[in-house]
Amino acid sequence: MAEMMKGNEAIAEAAVRAGARFYAGYPITPSSEIMEYLSWRMEEVGGAFVQAESELAGINMVIGAAACGVRALTASSGPGISLKQEGISTLCDEGLSAVVITQVRYGNGLGTLFTSQCDYNRETRGGGQGETTGKNISAELKLRGIFTACRHNHDNEDKQRQNP
Repeated sequence: MAEMMKGNEAIAEAAVRAGARFYAGYPITPSSEIMEYLSWRMEEVGGAFVQAESELAGINMVIGAAACGVRALTASSGPGISLKQEGISTLCDEGLSAVVITQVRYGNGLGTLFTSQCDYNRETRGGGQGETTGKNISAELKLRGIFTACRHNHDNEDKQRQNP
């Protein structure tokens, strides 16, 4: 019989099964369950978990891990993703592979008039600084597809490191 999991727990488990071995982030709803799950799961698979002191610290730790070739991820929501934008731009600019999970927080937390679409619009239109763009993988894809794509990106990056 299949086990029931919450969506955030399924995302976290899929990341681990796709090879993620480093998580750094700051607790913010509705993504906190991802952090909670990975706080014990990373240890089981020999990975590292850091509850950072801020969103900025979390994304910068992910940049460091990605630069060292570790499959890394972070998760946040709404204003937390806004704070991570410079770090996301750095990942893109340096060609580093990492997973940044955003959980849409509906409501007027960002002060926009079209509140239910504010996070979605920022992420799907690139965010960040300059002309950097990351690969946006739609939440409509099944988890297997999302993390297969992430694993593929990580594998390609590993090959590029070995054959510069």
